[in-house]
Amino acid sequence: MRSILFLTAFLSLSACRVIADPTFAPSGYTYHQDLYKSPPGPEAADIGYDYSAVRNDEVQRLWQISVSDLLNQLEDQRGEALPDTVYIRPLDHKNAFNGAFDNALRQELADRGHILTDNTGDGDILVLTIDARDPDWTQKKPQPEYNGDLEYETHEQIHKKFKDIILMIGTSSGSLIMEQASATYTLPFYGYDREAWYKKDDE
Repeated sequence: MRSILFLTAFLSLSACRVIADPTFAPSGYTYHQDLYKSPPGPEAADIGYDYSAVRNDEVQRLWQISVSDLLNQLEDQRGEALPDTVYIRPLDHKNAFNGAFDNALRQELADRGHILTDNTGDGDILVLTIDARDPDWTQKKPQPEYNGDLEYETHEQIHKKFKDIILMIGTSSGSLIMEQASATYTLPFYGYDREAWYKKDDE
């Protein structure tokens, strides 16, 4: 009886060893030695310059230098540092240029230790406003989108290029601008919309 039990256990273990063999594969499976390659994804959206990690870091650095300089100017005008908590008034028009400006400002304020709030509370929160102007544009009437996804023949030469542009950061109380710092910087111009900035001057 003991011999029978021993033989049964031995055969069971032998079977387990076969199934547990790392080279064992159930019927219907095939081992592929080649590296699997997924189909190519959709083409990335244009950001105004040929992307590379180095190039993108340089663009982000230019934006950070610009907003840092403006914030320093603004504090000099105020004669004191900005309060701990600030609110950035969102821009009505969403595009690549405005998004880059807004993101750079938020990142710089966060790096300086400020708290960014999404509401003005009881009116005791400092409100920051941002603006951008093309110094070469003098007409004050609605125009087609200047430098967005669609290319217009008259804008072909400056599409996707860097350009001098006037950036502004100010503090406001209601619709009244209290202090404002402005300067000209050379930045990617992709996504800038003249109509969005200038049509409010005609209202």
